[in-house]
Amino acid sequence: MDSNAVINYLGASFSPKGMAFLNSIVDSEPIISVMTKMETLGYQFESIEEQTVVEAFVNGSTILNINNEIVNETIAIRKNEKNEAPRCHHCCYSSRV
Repeated sequence: MDSNAVINYLGASFSPKGMAFLNSIVDSEPIISVMTKMETLGYQFESIEEQTVVEAFVNGSTILNINNEIVNETIAIRKNEKNEAPRCHHCCYSSRV
């Protein structure tokens, strides 16, 4: 899951169908990248409760480290699909950061 998906999932911001889909992923085993871990835990939380929820989610997830193979694959995908790197809306675009 990328940072946007994690933040929106924890904030229940998806449609019921989207939440059901993500529940099935999270219930089996959430997998996030080390980049997602840095982005979500680096956020300036509004409360201890919010921080605790995000930390619990991250701690319960499998963390994928980034190696050159993953970096090169991501570059190839971005070039082919002309996507931006995934960003956490709250972490990267918030005026508080």
